Amino acid sequence: MAALKGIKEKAHLPLYDSLFVRPRKQLREVESSSVFKFFVNAQGKTRLETNMQSSSLLPHWNTFEARALRVVISDLTPRYPAEIEECLKSSAENASGRGIVTPSPRPDAAPVSASGGGVKLKPRMLDQARERLAAFNAALAEGTEGEPDLEACLGLLRSFCDQQNMGQILQTHRNLRLLRADLTALIRRSRAKSQNLEALNQFADELEAMSEGADDLRFIKQLGEGGSCLDALEREMAFARRVREISFADVQSALAAAEDVAYPAPPRPELPPRGPLPGRTPEDGSPEQILVCLKRRVSDEFRIPLVEQIFGGAIRLFAKLIFNSVTTFFVGEKVMIQAPTWFFPGGGGPYSGNGRVINHGFPSPAATFHFAEPVLIDAQQNFRVEMEIPDATALGELQRIYGPFFIWVTLDGYMRRDAQ
Repeated sequence: MAALKGIKEKAHLPLYDSLFVRPRKQLREVESSSVFKFFVNAQGKTRLETNMQSSSLLPHWNTFEARALRVVISDLTPRYPAEIEECLKSSAENASGRGIVTPSPRPDAAPVSASGGGVKLKPRMLDQARERLAAFNAALAEGTEGEPDLEACLGLLRSFCDQQNMGQILQTHRNLRLLRADLTALIRRSRAKSQNLEALNQFADELEAMSEGADDLRFIKQLGEGGSCLDALEREMAFARRVREISFADVQSALAAAEDVAYPAPPRPELPPRGPLPGRTPEDGSPEQILVCLKRRVSDEFRIPLVEQIFGGAIRLFAKLIFNSVTTFFVGEKVMIQAPTWFFPGGGGPYSGNGRVINHGFPSPAATFHFAEPVLIDAQQNFRVEMEIPDATALGELQRIYGPFFIWVTLDGYMRRDAQ
């Protein structure tokens, strides 16, 4: 659709970009410097990672009014390389043999059968079930909107496809065809004065234009085919009525119950000490033993995961990141705002009252930073956001974070673009 010159529209269209650490990778493999840059590279990223079409520039000749700046950090279960998984697995097995419960990351494919029928539930299977259920619900809702009286429609079609009634009509049609030549001639030669003379002439024209008998035979054959189609349509309608009687809320509850059975939430204990106590040998399955195993198996100490990721201390991991970094918003080369990252809470994401889900700020769009005045990004003007970690020690620890791990930066505001 062509753009309307000189006419602009204003759309609430946030801009976002992210730093994504893939599973079994570390942050240092994605970003080795102390400055994380956002909106600078949009190549090769999925729609989940960014909605930028080009790096550091708005599309076409659009302008943007930035009203808020948010930093969102993901709280996802990490996945480690094979040698680290072996340590966690062997420690968990030793602990279970001695009756000790040791926290461990939830695997991708849990060998648990919710039904006991030998089918192994996997996260992807549950996700696909939810997607298909949602698609079916949407299709059902769309099919019932503005739905006509289908029973009345079927009755009308039945009357048209009734061979007995339509046969009588066709027989009358055949008789008129046999007499049409004489009847037409009689009407044409009649000199009788009649108020319906015009109607008689029209009737004579219709008689002359009558189709041949082959058309009637073809129509009678189609009546039989139409009856078969109506039977199939009635069966489909009966099936649709049975589907509408199903309670899909119960199906969703069953899916949630199956996930709880397959993936029971592990407890999150307090952080263990960083090493074994003096004069004490670590017990099998203990946190100290896990750390000893990791140091023995992993030659590079920088590849050892953070204690917070292994033992579920996400709140400490978030604190290390937001209290040791500075976020700066540039338009052109001018600093529009610069503050510690804790100044820009996320204002979104999952929330749980039991302490198992961690957020950077309360998950509400109102509980975030808003500019006192809108920051204007002009057409074809470069912009970016940088998150800098000045302290080398904090940077070294954070670079050991394993994925999947996201850091999103969102500029919330209004896009001004050509109307179409």
